[in-house]
Order: sequence, then C-alpha cells, then structure tokens
Amino acid sequence: YCEEKVWGTKVSDNSKMLLASRELLGSSKCTWGPAHWCASPANADNCGTRSYCEEKVWGTKVSDNSKMLLASRELLGSSKCTWGPAHWCASEDNADSCKARSYCEEKVWMGKTPQ
Repeated sequence: YCEEKVWGTKVSDNSKMLLASRELLGSSKCTWGPAHWCASPANADNCGTRSYCEEKVWGTKVSDNSKMLLASRELLGSSKCTWGPAHWCASEDNADSCKARSYCEEKVWMGKTPQ
C-alpha cells in the first residue's frame, strides 16, 4: 500500500530513499485512515479502500449510484461506550450504562465505587 499510494515507488530494504523529499506524512488525505476513506464512496475509491470500507465500516456493498446514508450506521466513536475506560469508569452511571462496572471495580476503582 505505502509503495503505491504514499511513496509512489518500490523501496528495497537497503534503500536510502529520502522520504522527506516526498509529500509530508498526512498531506495525502489517503494517509488519514478509515475515518477519511470511509466517509464517502468517492473517498474510498480515490484511496483504493472500497472493499475495506464495505466490509469493516459500511457493512454492505455500495454502488456508485447509491444514496446510502452513511449516517444511518453508528459511526465509530459516536457511542460514548466506545470511548474506553476513561469514560466508562468516570462515574457509576457510565460504568452501568456501558456494562463495564466489573472492569471499573477491578481495574480502575479498586473497589465497588470510584474514589
């Protein structure tokens, strides 16, 4: 992927190619990852990641003419329970709503309630 999409050339293990002479990391939107690739079918096509987006994010094949509403699927991070232990264990209510009480008691609070 990197040789084709980022560096634009094959790189041998012995190569002393100066990557600094190429675009800066992140200047190509295709290096931004799935949040960019899967934001639209056009982005996925441009970055060559359509099959990844269909399988891992959208959950379905998407035709070019599709009027698929990506917002109809829950976006990664839109559920606070996907934010991890910092959110889960911030309060008992969070732990209960995210079904993470036992994790918080054992790993974070070191007891039945937050300190």
